[in-house]
Amino acid sequence: MKEDKGIIDKYFVVAVEYQQAGNLPMAMSIYRQILLDQPNHAASIGNLAIVAKQLGNYDLAIKLLNKLIQLNPNDSNSYNTLGNVYYEIGNREIAIDYYKRAIKLDSAFISAYNNLGIAFQEIGDMDQAVSYLRNGLNYDSQSTSIIFSLANVYYQLADFNSAVRYYQEFIQLDPKHSKAYSNLALCFKALNKNDLAIQNLKQAIKMEPNSANAHYNLGNVYQELGQNRMAIEKYQRAIQINPNLSQVHINLAKILGDLQQHEKAVQYLKKAAQLSPNDADIHYNLGNLVSKTLDYRKSSRFYQIAIRLGSRQAIHNYLMDLNYVADLDPYFIFDEHQVNAKKLQTNLDFDSCQHSSVSIKTSKNQRIRVGYLSSDFREHSVSYFFQSIIKNHDNKKFETFCFYNSDVEDQVTRKIRNWSDHFISIHELSDFVAFQEIKKWDLNFLIELNGHTNGNRLSILRSGIADSVLSWIGYPNTTGLNSVDYKISDTYCDPRPSADQFYSEELIRFDRFFMVYEPPPILPTIKPSPYLNNDYLTFGSLNNFKKITPDMIHLWAEVLLNFPDSRMILKNSNQPSQKQKDVVLQSFKQSGLEEKRLEFIDRLDDHEDHLSVYNSIDVSLDTHPYSGTTTTFESLAMGVPVFTLVGQLHASRVTASILHQLGLSDFVVKNKKDYIFQLKSIVEDKNNFSRDYYRQHLLKSHLCDGPSFTKELEKKLDHIRSTE
Repeated sequence: MKEDKGIIDKYFVVAVEYQQAGNLPMAMSIYRQILLDQPNHAASIGNLAIVAKQLGNYDLAIKLLNKLIQLNPNDSNSYNTLGNVYYEIGNREIAIDYYKRAIKLDSAFISAYNNLGIAFQEIGDMDQAVSYLRNGLNYDSQSTSIIFSLANVYYQLADFNSAVRYYQEFIQLDPKHSKAYSNLALCFKALNKNDLAIQNLKQAIKMEPNSANAHYNLGNVYQELGQNRMAIEKYQRAIQINPNLSQVHINLAKILGDLQQHEKAVQYLKKAAQLSPNDADIHYNLGNLVSKTLDYRKSSRFYQIAIRLGSRQAIHNYLMDLNYVADLDPYFIFDEHQVNAKKLQTNLDFDSCQHSSVSIKTSKNQRIRVGYLSSDFREHSVSYFFQSIIKNHDNKKFETFCFYNSDVEDQVTRKIRNWSDHFISIHELSDFVAFQEIKKWDLNFLIELNGHTNGNRLSILRSGIADSVLSWIGYPNTTGLNSVDYKISDTYCDPRPSADQFYSEELIRFDRFFMVYEPPPILPTIKPSPYLNNDYLTFGSLNNFKKITPDMIHLWAEVLLNFPDSRMILKNSNQPSQKQKDVVLQSFKQSGLEEKRLEFIDRLDDHEDHLSVYNSIDVSLDTHPYSGTTTTFESLAMGVPVFTLVGQLHASRVTASILHQLGLSDFVVKNKKDYIFQLKSIVEDKNNFSRDYYRQHLLKSHLCDGPSFTKELEKKLDHIRSTE
């Protein structure tokens, strides 16, 4: 027996009350009872569809809404709701179709315009999003939903001024909406108006004290301003509210790492990795933190995870760290370079459109075009070996190009700019655009100077970028890229034929050292060796602490223990963290050495002050397996001899090659067991502490003869060109 209308209406009111109270199962049950009695009760069909959508029963919601449309084909609200269902299940195109039908039936349907704007924004069609939202405003200029959505679209378009306008307009209409203040703050942050960003985020937090995102965003602003204490406070509050925000843990780790609170930083990153195990950047940052502790075997594990998750930067750091690890199989190092380098060039979009550039062709009578690619055309070790080349090129025969991948510009940059025929900045260009920019010059040679060091652009070294691609100066190993044709080296660093098997490139060998050093224009005055006046020796290493391995520390500790009262000066070429100092000191202590025999010196920004440190050193001890280059030249220029342990691979043979060229092979030892014995034989001869001899011998040698080296380099390039 059918219920009368009055009872149905009462049931319906009860169902609505349950629905509004959030008791959706009970509401659904009553709506179903109503429809059993009155199958076409439109209000119950519509509300039941909404409940079904809220409960995730999308098939039922769609079925009910379609029935409602059959009962009333002109019901714009049913079309809009059906669009919402399809939007929630991820079918944006069908959702858009239903929203459009709703507007066709009701041209002033504000909710449908707003939904269309959001849907088009989701699929990346910003023009359509703006168009529909603006049309909605034509019908209701004070629609807060549309104004807010329009502000969001402009924010995504990075039109921050327009976004600010609409967020502020929204806040005038709805001044208690904390999300609007947060979003407005993000716009001000993007516009570098940090005071306004802070002001609005504080307002958002005042209105919603438990907004983890607002605390996170405020911490982010403080972090960018360098206000670490305030940033930490806000990040920690965000974690208290919501411990599952992985980015907060990442940012906290960054600050704590900068503050040298290494263990805490690692803890936060490990927590972030638990929350977002597939975030490559987290594992990459873990690798960076652990690498700073000189534990390269452990850092490599984090880098390898990041690489599997798609991080390209992790590839460079992983391969770079392999050069620091003693006793690794050379075949393993080579294989890792080849396997991982291939992952740098897996950009299908790049490959599909890279042939569209227009080249600036050369004629047979034009000069040979040589391009140099680097992020280090500035005050940097690489520039010490590049300046002599760029200023001594034969400009009648060679046309030079410098492609600079950095935004740092200093006095060295300006010199290189003046010496080169073309100086082109590419640091803001995408890989594809940078490739096109270089390719259009129709270069005979492109010589990259980074290898896998920071700031490299190896990923753009594709077929066709130049007639021949070479690698030089910055990296002591193969790039692993088949697209790099040659590697410049010398016969000592890479002996024939044994070294060739460890390179994907063909080796171009100099009989002399493979680089030329540009000494500083003014060298500090040399002081006599301290040993001549003291009763003890002072050893020193001014190399990057990352090159100082536990094995080397153990060997140096043995040296100090074998030379009574001797001491050692350690100065990092970069700014060391306290953690690095602690690791190095602990390794010395474990080898039986007292701390008082070590002196740590922080980085000195003034280069003359840095060089003057050598006046306190009698003998420089080279690092192994990654030997020094710039530090070796600087030590010799300051009259301090360098003692080195030579190895099998290029990285451990550079200092030995320099000494070999200077006739100082007595300062090269071939194995650890002879290290102390050979060092003793050297220091026993006081003639080995003649400071002026080492300086003059270096400065007058071909190692500092830029014109002759450049002429020989040009001959080799000319030979390559004539044989290809």
